[in-house]
Amino acid sequence: MRHIGITETGPNDPDQKMLTRAVEDAPWEVIMLAYSLQLYFDFSGYSTMAVGLGLQFGLKIPQNFNSPYKADSPADFWRRWHISLSTFLRDYVYIPLGGGRRGWRHRKNQAA
Repeated sequence: MRHIGITETGPNDPDQKMLTRAVEDAPWEVIMLAYSLQLYFDFSGYSTMAVGLGLQFGLKIPQNFNSPYKADSPADFWRRWHISLSTFLRDYVYIPLGGGRRGWRHRKNQAA
């Protein structure tokens, strides 16, 4: 029985079998490059769609993606890929737990 929509092709579809064989025969470098590009374009597209939909509803959504593959270091890559996640973690986890300060709260959190 065939499914409707994106999963219309079944496991016995010859095109699906050909694609599976092509992926299995590809070198691991090509597979890694293809997967990283898939993640990049998926996340970039979803971020762009979220910002656009937010603007249609009158919301200002902060930027969350800034060409991470142009980064110079792993830390820069993280900052470019996870802009809003890093901001959230800094504002609501790191600073409330005494982030960077040397005081009673910092000592209390280290003791716990």
